[in-house]
Amino acid sequence: MSGERLSNSDNQNKNTSAFDDFAERVRREQEFVERRREDTRHWARYYVGAEQAFDRRVKANKISETEFMKWEDEVGGAFFKMKEAEYDACYASKYEKDREERISMSDRTVTAEVYAGNFYEERTEILKQKILENPNPKERDAQLKILGDLPDKVCSHIEAERDFDLKKIDGRAYLSARKDVHNSLIRNLNKINKLADNYGVRRLTFRNFLTNDDRYDEYKDIYLDTDGRYEYDRSSVEKYMRIAFADLYDQAENDGTLRVAPNKQSKTAYFHSLGED
Repeated sequence: MSGERLSNSDNQNKNTSAFDDFAERVRREQEFVERRREDTRHWARYYVGAEQAFDRRVKANKISETEFMKWEDEVGGAFFKMKEAEYDACYASKYEKDREERISMSDRTVTAEVYAGNFYEERTEILKQKILENPNPKERDAQLKILGDLPDKVCSHIEAERDFDLKKIDGRAYLSARKDVHNSLIRNLNKINKLADNYGVRRLTFRNFLTNDDRYDEYKDIYLDTDGRYEYDRSSVEKYMRIAFADLYDQAENDGTLRVAPNKQSKTAYFHSLGED
């Protein structure tokens, strides 16, 4: 009888020990998750603060490319520290993670990624020279095409934005066309940045940008944080392009003309003369 009691006691002790071990693992995991989330919040605040400091600096005076690169490294460094701190298991969904970052919520108007448009010519020329040194002709031509496609993507973007006839006839088609050309523009910019990484030269922008694709679920984006991220990236890319390709935008706004080769024209929207909304 005493042997049975001893055996039952041993089993209870084992069960208690197993439960305690499980509880301890859960506690450690919870602590780890909270540390990672706090790290993400810390670097998100630092990133926003760095962008705000940059905004104040360039509002006072224009800066040289040398000074800009120091700011770009500071802002970009904070951004990537934030991304490194992220741990997907800490969040129920990407929408919750976007809310934690709150990138689009900061109060700033001139960002490092937008200001980089002032140095588009210099950076693309350096990248072009590196590509021309590539001994593989097929690869070299494909990469030069990626680089050369950007002005055409900008033209298509202007076409879609200025297609007021389509906007009056079918607002949904107008928005869809704008979305398509904007996503195409962003993908091309991201590809150029990847080429810059491969050749070890400065990227056009320190980070890549999001495209608003069909995977977005508005019902899960309860606080519209992810929608805000998409809108923020669209706005950032457009502001960058308006600086880098100021002559094209000025031409479209001044006289309503835009010369685009027929084979380069947008398949979903066409540029007409300027008009009022």
